Amino acid sequence: MYIRRSPAIYGNGRGFRSVSFSADGRYLVTGDREAWIELWQLYDPSAPEQFEPQYLGRMTPPRPYEGMNITHVTGLDAVQRAGLKALGAIEHSPLASLGRC
Repeated sequence: MYIRRSPAIYGNGRGFRSVSFSADGRYLVTGDREAWIELWQLYDPSAPEQFEPQYLGRMTPPRPYEGMNITHVTGLDAVQRAGLKALGAIEHSPLASLGRC
């Protein structure tokens, strides 16, 4: 009996928390505890004899406050505003783009 050893996939060193395969089996998506999402190509129909996973890149999901305008929010101190901005919030007036403020 012949058993072919499958190649290992090594990510970012933090380990995988979740994995999911595409419906056709060509791609694998991995996720870790720090919310990094990595995409792997497992199979290339143009070269079926090659079975080496190809790393295609990584991304992070949108930040929780991405695009939320906090310009006119009251009751926030400077530290809280900075924290919200780090999580994706923006601070500007809609009139600024019109040159009216």
